[in-house]
Amino acid sequence: MWKWIGIAIIAIILLVLAVLLSRIRLKLDIAKHDNDDRAHLEIRFLYGLIKVNYDIPAIMIFNLEKGLFIGLTAMKTYIKPMLR
Repeated sequence: MWKWIGIAIIAIILLVLAVLLSRIRLKLDIAKHDNDDRAHLEIRFLYGLIKVNYDIPAIMIFNLEKGLFIGLTAMKTYIKPMLR
């Protein structure tokens, strides 16, 4: 019994270390065609196993007091399988 608890604790510690040591990659693509503004944000972390995509169809920039308004419509999250 204590053997399995010890193995579980070691596995949790290794998982936390893997998350803390992995890189987080942010990729932002912005395109403007006439009045159509589009942005695509891709976030990859946990060594590329988890990928989150945001499509931002509207970006409105107000003055400095009001700030930036972003319309977020679509969100896709992909988790790659460990084994292929």
